[in-house]
Amino acid sequence: MKGFRKVSVIVPTFGRGDLVCETVSNILEQDYPDYEVIVVDQNDLSASCVVKMASENPKVRLFNIKEKGLPNARNYGVSKANGEIVVFCDDDVILSKGFITHHARNYGDEAVAGVAGRVLERDQNLADHSLEDNQARIAKIRWFGLCQYDNFDSKIRTYADHAQGCNMSFRKDVIVNLGGFDKRFGGSAHLEETDFCIMLRNAGYRMVFDPRAELIHLKHARGGCRAFDLQNWFYWYGHNYALLYGKNFKIACISMTLKCLHILISSVKRKKLSLFLVGIKGVRDGTKEL
Repeated sequence: MKGFRKVSVIVPTFGRGDLVCETVSNILEQDYPDYEVIVVDQNDLSASCVVKMASENPKVRLFNIKEKGLPNARNYGVSKANGEIVVFCDDDVILSKGFITHHARNYGDEAVAGVAGRVLERDQNLADHSLEDNQARIAKIRWFGLCQYDNFDSKIRTYADHAQGCNMSFRKDVIVNLGGFDKRFGGSAHLEETDFCIMLRNAGYRMVFDPRAELIHLKHARGGCRAFDLQNWFYWYGHNYALLYGKNFKIACISMTLKCLHILISSVKRKKLSLFLVGIKGVRDGTKEL
């Protein structure tokens, strides 16, 4: 295969029990010639099924860590990876055939340092869904106003400004050179992958969106790093946006003002102004960490 590279598939997991076993089993169905699966388990005790897989299959490597948090789990997995290319998957995904191959083949272009893959939701009816075909609105960040376009279900290959954390890959040496993922993005870890992709772009590296590297994200209701209540969600929403904008953009104060307005509107819709105060506290704390 042209551009062949050894690949490490990193799967951070927390609170998902047997579901992570289904994900790892699905990854092991891939026909890519040389890859490993690194499970970074933040549970106090790993599910017996994943322990069994790690003991029986040399492709599966299981690590238990005490410090919880998605960016930390990603960084730990990278530190243990033997692959030149690192693919990140969530613990509740179903990969398409050739998933690893389609990620890896992009790195035959030495200018490419990262790949954003296609993400579909469970039961998504594409026949009734108008797929985005405007390249300017696929995996892009509008730098004036800091509007983030996802559209990761598109079928158009294009250059990307960011990726969705459940389906993305990078050259390992680039992750290491950039210092890894920022552990200050807490709670649901919202925007931690966006922050890293912006750092990658600002360092002069290039990313692509490749729809052939496709998976289904099940978005399991429990476990992972999902916010456990509204107060938690509002706090980390404010905190992580303040951190993202303050770190990466000169116009952070303007954009953060708009986010504060969004927090206010969202709390009014829920008839809980206390949520606005919690969100603003998150903004304040995120700003203090800069």
